[in-house]
Amino acid sequence: MSITRSRFRPAPAIEPAGLAGCALILVGHGSTRGDGGNPALQAHAAVLRARGIFATVHAAALYGAPSPSDALAAAAASGARDITIAPLFMCDGQFTRTILPRAFGIDGPNSQSGPRLRVCEPLGLRPELTDLLLRRAREAVARAGWLPGSAELLLMAHGSTRDPASHAATERHAERARAAGVFQAVRTAYLDQAPYLADVLRARTRPAAAIGLFAAGDLHAGTDIPRLIAAHDGPPIQCVEAIGQDPAIPDLVLAQMAAAIREPAVT
Repeated sequence: MSITRSRFRPAPAIEPAGLAGCALILVGHGSTRGDGGNPALQAHAAVLRARGIFATVHAAALYGAPSPSDALAAAAASGARDITIAPLFMCDGQFTRTILPRAFGIDGPNSQSGPRLRVCEPLGLRPELTDLLLRRAREAVARAGWLPGSAELLLMAHGSTRDPASHAATERHAERARAAGVFQAVRTAYLDQAPYLADVLRARTRPAAAIGLFAAGDLHAGTDIPRLIAAHDGPPIQCVEAIGQDPAIPDLVLAQMAAAIREPAVT
């Protein structure tokens, strides 16, 4: 199996007719508890499957089910000549650099037999995600009756003191959002590194649209962030759900895939 790894670049449009022989695997973090933390992942896979432009579409979770090996076997069994793996992660951190390749068995020598395997850049690196963040933030402030120029955008992410990937991806979106000039200010805040979300909330002086750069509404996006915001008694906040749950994500996956599909194979 030959492998292509896409490096970040603007994505030209891809023709649906050219994807009929391609299988797509959407990969998320998952969980071994409860529903596996995969409702959004499965929903995005179902949307793309219903469009009928791929030979087959599968979901895979690094933790829990369906497993990467099961998804890969199902995609290969479809007879697809190409298999594209699209990581629905918000940064290019340990999960995409190390754990994902190991889970799919592509972290060592690979044979030329079987379908070609492409690995996309993580979804969180796509510039189209900044556009989606701004669109949802504008909608949030409109619902509140505010003007974007009188409010700020707050981008919230996990962050880590051990791996700079989450911080780097979040700050890149913040820079693009500032360049768009839509909001009075654009701030970033993190759960596991400075500037910490609790501190940023205390320092705020104007209304804000707050969006979490999380792939799913799991413990962090579904519990930690709402708890911190609920304890905040400063200017009002319009909070948007984890961006990875957004119904526009399948369209971003196509852009993510377009950037990978034109790369020459690397074995």
